[in-house]
Amino acid sequence: MKDFIQQNLLGALLILAILGYIANYLYKRKCSECKKFGALKKTHRELMHEKHSKVKETIKTKDSKGNVVKSREVMVPATTKTYRVHYECRFCKNKESKIDSVTSKN
Repeated sequence: MKDFIQQNLLGALLILAILGYIANYLYKRKCSECKKFGALKKTHRELMHEKHSKVKETIKTKDSKGNVVKSREVMVPATTKTYRVHYECRFCKNKESKIDSVTSKN
């Protein structure tokens, strides 16, 4: 009986996580004009600016058995790109733009 409850709880949590992800996806693409969820379609994006930055990375030293002996954090060079992403509503053809930034290691 205890295994049955644990399996159902895990399944319910998985379903809730999937539903939450879908709701978040649709809400992010809500048109501000016609208020419909999931209506915005990405048309194109343009690079606004690019700057050099640093990100923190953890380096782990392992022994011969694969156990982590020590770890340390180092700053590695990265690039932050800022984009203006253009969207168009599939229903009312309203055009919107949002700013998005992406940081990647060099």
